Amino acid sequence: MRLTLCKMARLLTAAMILGAGVFASSVTAQVPPEIAEQNRALGDRIDVPAAIKTYGSLQEMPPYGEVKIIRDLVYGPDVRHRLDVFIARKPAARRLPVMIFATGGDFTRSIDLPGGAPFYDNVMLWAAKHGFVGVNADRRYHKDRPWETGPEDISRMIGWVHDHIAKYGGDPRKVVFFGHAYGGTQFISYASHPEFWCCSGPGVAAAAIVSAPLNLPPATSAGPGNASRPTNSLFDPAHSDLDGLAHITIPIFVGTAQFDGPAQSQSARILQERLCAAGHCPEFHSFENHNHFSVMFSFNTSDGSVSDAFLQWARRL
Repeated sequence: MRLTLCKMARLLTAAMILGAGVFASSVTAQVPPEIAEQNRALGDRIDVPAAIKTYGSLQEMPPYGEVKIIRDLVYGPDVRHRLDVFIARKPAARRLPVMIFATGGDFTRSIDLPGGAPFYDNVMLWAAKHGFVGVNADRRYHKDRPWETGPEDISRMIGWVHDHIAKYGGDPRKVVFFGHAYGGTQFISYASHPEFWCCSGPGVAAAAIVSAPLNLPPATSAGPGNASRPTNSLFDPAHSDLDGLAHITIPIFVGTAQFDGPAQSQSARILQERLCAAGHCPEFHSFENHNHFSVMFSFNTSDGSVSDAFLQWARRL
């Protein structure tokens, strides 16, 4: 399901920013039946090995013939401040838009579990094959760190792209941020607090937020099912993002999975309602037959149900 409310002026502005016809064409897909059955069986359980089993065999394994990867570039002072750049080997006639990806989990670029090798290279391989320069970064883990750790790292990532991506064929004026899970949490905190903005503005032309619990009370306040929230600095009530949402004026794509938890679903609804009330209504997608992990594990496979929706949104900017 897609709910959208966009003024023509905003669409024209976004088109000027990202450029018409930048992204390759795509047709919206459905989750293949055999994969949908496995995703439904997993439901809302946080079971990474099971999700890997569903999508791992569908993924491309290294070496990647169509895409060149530059690994372990430094974007900040911490040992975790490392990123990879993904570029299509076929030369482009012009500078390409950039897709920055940030996930949750342990805030790393890869999943260190049996069969986890393709993740999250898969998202960036898909990006490079569809007209983006991909950037995938590690971040400092949030545990035992203050709330501002997240916005600081997001700012550094975006700042690095502005300073360096041109040498890899990317256009710093055409940056789309994709935040999954806690990656989306930290991006909304960054975007809602201009004191962390890197580049005389948020530094991105648009952003996608998928399956992310956000620091938007009451979605992640203490209460039934959220007993651990007070100990998680990402949801520090002293730094709620509610009022700061008024600073977000860029196009936003919001996605939830059918089997996401209540914090993710409620966060998406609050984000949508607040942005709409401010006149910047996002595009909203509810992905049936998907869970918290499948929304990202499905990228670069025969299951284009999430990636197609994101690509078509990006092409309309």
